[in-house]
Amino acid sequence: MISQPVTPISTATLWPTSTPAPATPTPRPTDTGWQLVKPGIEVRSLNVVIGETTERVTIARLDPAFVRFRVLYNPQMPLLVTGWSSRSDAILVVNAGYYTEDNTVIGLTISDGSAYGSTYGDYAGMFAVTSGGDVSVRWLRARPYDPMEPLQAAVQSFPIL
Repeated sequence: MISQPVTPISTATLWPTSTPAPATPTPRPTDTGWQLVKPGIEVRSLNVVIGETTERVTIARLDPAFVRFRVLYNPQMPLLVTGWSSRSDAILVVNAGYYTEDNTVIGLTISDGSAYGSTYGDYAGMFAVTSGGDVSVRWLRARPYDPMEPLQAAVQSFPIL
């Protein structure tokens, strides 16, 4: 009997393998430091620990030389922050005031040069933008609101501005 050379046959063989451990998520830093969003706009996120509670806080730092501030308020068409955001091209939208149940502003608000509400006492604070674009944050005891000021935008608040 003549034997023919045998050609080896490849055979797939399955071997059990250990399941790799899931990737460890990169821990979120407790403080990101200031991150540039675009010129004049930086954000920073950090953990604030009070007792056994940790809250994540995000802070925006805005340079008035690079950004334009507006205070938006319309008593006939009250909107949530999401509503104002969807109607503008603003990079940052925040709720800057307090309102009654019927959406009347509490304290003074000036939007596009029109004043609403009445000024708080000297215990509150005010963010203001003049018609020339100068921006200030002030304590009303040190610098009270003057109705003759040429303000384009302003919001007063208490206890937090």
